[in-house]
Amino acid sequence: MLYCLALEYARHGDLRTFLQRADKGWTEKTVRREIAGILEVLRKLHRGQLLHRDLTPMNVFVCDGPSLKLGDFGIVRQQSDRGGIAAGTMNALTAPSDILAGAVPKWQARDDVYQVGQLLGMLVKGDASARLRTSEIRRLACGDHLKEIIHRCLGERRKRYESADDLIEALRNPPAPLKAGVLRSLKGVHLAFTGILSKRRNEAAAVGAHDRHRARTTEPPAGGRQGRRPEAHGDQAAARQGAQDHAAQRAAVLAPGAQTLGPGGGKSW
Repeated sequence: MLYCLALEYARHGDLRTFLQRADKGWTEKTVRREIAGILEVLRKLHRGQLLHRDLTPMNVFVCDGPSLKLGDFGIVRQQSDRGGIAAGTMNALTAPSDILAGAVPKWQARDDVYQVGQLLGMLVKGDASARLRTSEIRRLACGDHLKEIIHRCLGERRKRYESADDLIEALRNPPAPLKAGVLRSLKGVHLAFTGILSKRRNEAAAVGAHDRHRARTTEPPAGGRQGRRPEAHGDQAAARQGAQDHAAQRAAVLAPGAQTLGPGGGKSW
């Protein structure tokens, strides 16, 4: 009796070779769909306390579609608990840098997640010849949500997704879009602005105070000339009439033979 395994034929070879022949990276929609398929396999491993440890573009194969298939389970090991297993055998292309440096002694499920993050970035970038650095993520041709996912996969170890389950949840549930609104007032709201000032703090404060003072002294009345209150026009007309009356009285006093009241109320000539 002969026993054999029948496997699907990966017509296009491994992912690294496929991307070398491609002109550009995959679309975000395709990347999300195919990585989700890889994660379904990894989810089954993680639920059984198994760690793959070799999620590289040489162990992911491209079938017609294109669709991705995960292979090479040669160094899969089972952990006795979530603490991980000794980080011995690994591929330097996609292994986490802290494990390569010997800063972390054990390989955990979150380190498989790191490797999936590398695959995500390589697919979007269209290049699997070198590991993706976190500084490159912002330049990837994909949406901000996928960039955030990749950054979390490749970022600080304690902040990574802890298992394939968590990463699948993030890929399938993007955040709801922000609702457009109008900011009417900041009264009573405490704000904190952070960043780097191009001037010293005291210089920036002085410039701000000067600008506010100039705005108060040069700002035209609200509404401009057309926005003046009707009573303001009446006040100005009364003032002009009063000035004219005063001028007429002064002219009469200075005219020859003019008669007016003196300090005592009597007539003065």
